[in-house]
Amino acid sequence: MTLSMWRIAVLSLCVLAVTAGCKEGDETPEDDRTSATPAAGPAAAPAHGPTFDPAGSDPRAIEIADRVLVALGGEAAWAGTRNLVFTFAVARGDTELTRRTHYWDRTTGRHRIEYTDRDQRSFVVIHTMGSTIGDTTASAVLAAAGGAPVSDPAELRGLKERAHAMWVNDGYWLLMPYKLKDPGVHLAYDGEKTEDGRTWDVIHLSFDQVGLTPGDQYWAYVNRDTGLLERWAFRLESMPPDAEPKAFDWMNWRRYGGILLSDAKVAVGGNQRIFFPDLAVFDELPASVFTSTAAQTLPAL
Repeated sequence: MTLSMWRIAVLSLCVLAVTAGCKEGDETPEDDRTSATPAAGPAAAPAHGPTFDPAGSDPRAIEIADRVLVALGGEAAWAGTRNLVFTFAVARGDTELTRRTHYWDRTTGRHRIEYTDRDQRSFVVIHTMGSTIGDTTASAVLAAAGGAPVSDPAELRGLKERAHAMWVNDGYWLLMPYKLKDPGVHLAYDGEKTEDGRTWDVIHLSFDQVGLTPGDQYWAYVNRDTGLLERWAFRLESMPPDAEPKAFDWMNWRRYGGILLSDAKVAVGGNQRIFFPDLAVFDELPASVFTSTAAQTLPAL
């Protein structure tokens, strides 16, 4: 697990639908949890604090990771990406299992999530990444359940923890290729793989003793021609050590602002998929997105 404020691993808290590696919030279809987030979630824009240590990684793997970032738009484009809005959805076959929408200001760390639980109760939670979980003052967390404001400190704390866990999990499904060189990540070249005329360079990711599940492992399949991540596989700490890694293909790479993002992940040999029906990058969002739990209208793209 790794890194910055994103990563506060909450594998066990991530909730909803699919089996996929997840450093910070693993979930399986059986318990309606989705996982895929190594102990760190998406990364905040400013790179303060710990940085990636190349001493613990294979130079060839580092070179491939650098190529991935260039293919995605480059370091400057990623650093200049401020506001991400995305809906994370999970389906098995034709049945949608979960859907939740995130608004994230990478500069300030403010995060808003909207979702409905299994009892069809709607929630809106607004908080700041990196703030103390126990801080439930209005400046630290706002929440509404079923349209009514939440004021009970214990309930606010639980909603804040859950919002963070979902952010970590869902964001990793979207942004993992941008996190190959997070603090605490170790990269190793794991050889060449070919399939259907494609050649992949495979990078193995392992993690320092950071986050909740440092034993998670990921494999990134990078297209040698394009530099894009086309598949990932993972074996979570909670899985048997000899278990076959679970794999998902990363599909539909498209440009959003100055960066590329994949809006569909499909299980290899299965019927599960993670998809992002709403996905956008904004330079600015209305201030009310992070100050009011009322429904929001976003600027036109």
